[in-house]
Amino acid sequence: GMILHGNAQAAEALMSCVRMGWMGIIIGPPACGKTTLVRALAGATGNVLREVAVTSDTDTTDLLGCFEQVDLQRRVRGFLASVIASISALSRRLLLSSSGGQRRTEELSAARELDARLSTVRRTCIALQENTPGSTASGGE
Repeated sequence: GMILHGNAQAAEALMSCVRMGWMGIIIGPPACGKTTLVRALAGATGNVLREVAVTSDTDTTDLLGCFEQVDLQRRVRGFLASVIASISALSRRLLLSSSGGQRRTEELSAARELDARLSTVRRTCIALQENTPGSTASGGE
């Protein structure tokens, strides 16, 4: 479809919203060209338009759906648990290495440093656990 001269300002405003990733809201009386404008802009820009009929009975959940709450602390604890496992594995590998001389000294030093960092990560996990409502600190992994 074509965009009529009378709708040019509305078309420019809507395109600005699209460029900035904003939701554009078009209002007006019935049959004033709202749908035609959006269809024309979608066609002109090569975008797929998904139309949804909205009535006074339409609820926000009809449009947006339902969202699950995300427990970010649980995700952080899971990530930290994987960091602990990785650091532990690397530290074991360094300690069990069969290198000799200067390289062995460097590996043992690196293993000590990893062990110190591992203690910090474990303390962080315990602190997170203690600060999570409804949980008990176990200190375990």
